[in-house]
Amino acid sequence: KSEGKPMAFPGAIDVVYDTIGKRETFEVGSRVLRARSTLVKAGVHGPTWWEDTPLYFKELSMVGSNAFGFEEVDGVRRHGIAHYLDFAADGRVDLTGMLTHTLALDDWRDARECPNGASAGDFSHRSAIRPPAGSSDSA
Repeated sequence: KSEGKPMAFPGAIDVVYDTIGKRETFEVGSRVLRARSTLVKAGVHGPTWWEDTPLYFKELSMVGSNAFGFEEVDGVRRHGIAHYLDFAADGRVDLTGMLTHTLALDDWRDARECPNGASAGDFSHRSAIRPPAGSSDSA
């Protein structure tokens, strides 16, 4: 359901990345977006029917992102995600604005909480989980 938001709710978000692909997430995502912004459907999902009226009332763009593969970067050919993770680790990708918090694995439950007393409607909280110290993925 659309969480009670009107069809042309004056949202304040520029991009929503929907990785769930359900009627409810498309409807809420399209309503919280500002006019002329973008709803990204990430991944491949089954068919869904949803109230897409906000797409044309708010002049939203809906784009898909469902695949990646092997890329050659700086003469090295490997999976695109591996390149991206190295770029992030080396500072070649600016993560400013993408994450608000980085948490230890044991603190994963805290990722669900809103930071600094923000309300549940504050969509600016983005967390990542650090691998445990000593694991092959920790740096």
